[in-house]
Amino acid sequence: MEGFQYELGITQDGVAGSGTCLRLNTVHSSKYFNKYGKPLNTSQWGQSKILSGNFNDTDLMARIILAESGYENLDDEKGVAIVIKNRSVNSSRYWETSEKYPKASIYARVIGKASQYATANSSNEIARVPRRGYHGKQADGFIDPAWKKVVNLAGNIIDGTKISVTAYKVNGLSISSQTKTINTTDNKQYLNQTAWSLYKSYYDSGDVVTSVQPLAFLTTAKSNVIFKVK
Repeated sequence: MEGFQYELGITQDGVAGSGTCLRLNTVHSSKYFNKYGKPLNTSQWGQSKILSGNFNDTDLMARIILAESGYENLDDEKGVAIVIKNRSVNSSRYWETSEKYPKASIYARVIGKASQYATANSSNEIARVPRRGYHGKQADGFIDPAWKKVVNLAGNIIDGTKISVTAYKVNGLSISSQTKTINTTDNKQYLNQTAWSLYKSYYDSGDVVTSVQPLAFLTTAKSNVIFKVK
């Protein structure tokens, strides 16, 4: 009960009062709550579990997208989703082989690859216990808008639905005010998303493919960047 109250962002007293019961009755039929994101302990989450094929793809990717982006950064969630999709179809350097992990899907082999997603580690609490209803209001069925969005994004990746996001252009290290839309089907060259400081180190060392226009996410100058390395 306290765990449920934690996820819903209400007082954790372990008592099924009127507020708790209202939420229980509302979310019990919601796929965002009863199908995806169920709380896991540290022995149930981590790269070895992911690569063992233990997860539904939508559930797995929703956890990673949220953990990578956080609850507040809704624009960045799309960036993470696009990168996962692109990595799954572009280059074997971004995934473990099916021969080595025959029970894992391509998405599990991307997410579970060593040193690729730190949020796939067993210690990451957001991925293990996403607060599926923390910011959810009654009108939204008590489902957190960030969690609902990542579940939908994950489903769109699997279904092949186009995911589009508008971002500020980056010319080298200078952000212009022009915008461009990228998506999962037309821009498979956008393989990397990283913090501005790491992008700058790649760019300064000549490791960025300049013929592929990188993009900065969000409107802040020092945000994450999607780009391709040589």
